[in-house]
Amino acid sequence: MNNKNEFSYRILLIFIHIIFVLVILSSGSLTGLYYFKPFIHVGLKYPQEQINIWNITLSDTNLILTGGNFKTNIAFYNTSIFPITYEPQQVDLFYYPIGEQPSCMLLHSSDYHFDPMSDSCSISKIYNTINQNNDSFFKISDLKITMGSSGWDFSIPKYKELIWNIGFEVPYEDLSSIKRIYMDCVKFNRVLFSILLKGNVLNYLFMRKEIDTTFELLIPMECSIDPNIHNLFHSHNAPNHSIIFNNLKHTSFKF
Repeated sequence: MNNKNEFSYRILLIFIHIIFVLVILSSGSLTGLYYFKPFIHVGLKYPQEQINIWNITLSDTNLILTGGNFKTNIAFYNTSIFPITYEPQQVDLFYYPIGEQPSCMLLHSSDYHFDPMSDSCSISKIYNTINQNNDSFFKISDLKITMGSSGWDFSIPKYKELIWNIGFEVPYEDLSSIKRIYMDCVKFNRVLFSILLKGNVLNYLFMRKEIDTTFELLIPMECSIDPNIHNLFHSHNAPNHSIIFNNLKHTSFKF
C-alpha cells in the first residue's frame, strides 16, 4: 500500500471511529432522556385571588340547588431544563368531610381518612371521573399547559386559571346525599374539596412519558345557605356515599 492509499485508509478509519463514538453517545443520551425523564410539580397559587362559595339554596320549584361558580389559579413548576407540555388523563373531584370536630383534619396524611382510594375512607367523589370522553365541570384540555425551560430556576411557576361550575338539582328524597356537606356548612361555614390529577403525561422534545405521580389540590370553600332549607334536612340521615351526585345530572346554574 503506497503512502497516499495508507493515508486515505487512516482517514477513513478515523472517520468510522468518530461516527461509531457519536452513535454510542447519541444512543446513551436518548436512553438517558427516556429513562431519566423530567418532572413537574403542581400546586395552588397562594393566596388565591378570590374565595369560592359553595351554595345550598331553594329553587322556585322547591328543589334544593347546590354548587357554585368557581375560579381556581393553579401553579405549575417545571423542574427540568426542557420545555414541557403537561396534560392529565383523568381528573376527580373529592369532598373531605370536616365532621363533628375540626381536629379530625389534623390526621396524618397517611391515615385512611385522607386516602381517596381506600375502601374505609370517609371521603366521597363529587361526580364521575373527568377524562377525554367525559366532560362535566370542565374539559380535561382546560388543564393542558406548555412550560418553557426552567433555566435552572425551579422556583418560578407558570399559572393557569381554571374556571368551573358545579350545579345540581337535588330532590327532597335525595337530600341525604348532601347532608354531610350541609352539616359542615352549618357548623363551620366551610367545606373542603380536592382536585385529584391522575395519569399525568409530559411531552418534551419528541417523547411522551407518563409520570407515576398524582397531584392533589385541596380547595377550601365558604358556604352560602338559604335559611329556608334547614327544616328540609331534619328527617334525613348523613350516610357516606362513594359518589355524592352519582344519580343526578350536572347542570350549570348561575348562583
